[in-house]
Amino acid sequence: MLTVKARNDQLIGIVDNALDSIKTKEAIAMLQNIGLTNKKTLVVIPEKNAVIEKSMSNIPRVKTIHAMYVNPVDLLHYDKVLVFA
Repeated sequence: MLTVKARNDQLIGIVDNALDSIKTKEAIAMLQNIGLTNKKTLVVIPEKNAVIEKSMSNIPRVKTIHAMYVNPVDLLHYDKVLVFA
């Protein structure tokens, strides 16, 4: 499933954590810069990160999930996958 998402330009990777504090406004601005506004987005994080989880939790159509819990149902449901490394 991830290969299909990558081929269709639906997989985006971020190496640097762009969020410094728990603020939904910063998370929305980051998603806008990447071009992910108004898209169902699955945010995959490698480990527990309270800043990302809490900042993204109030944004509609965005779900945050830990990498070890990624599943085919979520990959099919969401338009874009944003992966933090």
